Amino acid sequence: MPPHEIARMIYAKKSKNEVYFNGNNTIKRRCKKEESTMYKKTVWRLFFLLCFIGFLVACNEESDVAGVSSPNLPGGQGDPFIEFTYIPPVGSFNNLEGRVLHVYPSEYRVAVFIYVSGWWNKPTFANPLTSIGSDGSWVTDITTGGIDEKASRIAAFLVPATYNPPVLSGDNTFPAELEQNATAKVEVNRGP
Repeated sequence: MPPHEIARMIYAKKSKNEVYFNGNNTIKRRCKKEESTMYKKTVWRLFFLLCFIGFLVACNEESDVAGVSSPNLPGGQGDPFIEFTYIPPVGSFNNLEGRVLHVYPSEYRVAVFIYVSGWWNKPTFANPLTSIGSDGSWVTDITTGGIDEKASRIAAFLVPATYNPPVLSGDNTFPAELEQNATAKVEVNRGP
């Protein structure tokens, strides 16, 4: 069978992925131009889709409406705020839990202190700051030694991430510089 008849039979299948006879006794792939055009269109569509997604992300980061929470600014716009969401009872070895609002969590840390015959840094002297989750929540181990579970008072200060709090090892009061560097504070008595 001559090559042009073979090519004609193949062409008769009318499949875009089949080959055809081009008249010069050579067989070529059909629709190469169409495939190239489809590829270019797909690339452009993906490009515009990624640009649109980038635009939406940028708009979300810049638009914080007062009172509306966003992943970047828990609680939306407002005065910095810190609170305890779970206070372990006296004698418990559970962790202290809390949350902050109206600040960017990546820019702040929580300095926690317990009172056992004076104020002590928690969780440790070496690690006196607690990181804040993207939703504003934080958790601190306040029973890392001694008789910490018997602490009668707990205090937490919201401080800039770059701040190094003073080391307290039984002090009766907080240093003025700690109070001055804190943007918010919470304290609770959990005495017997």
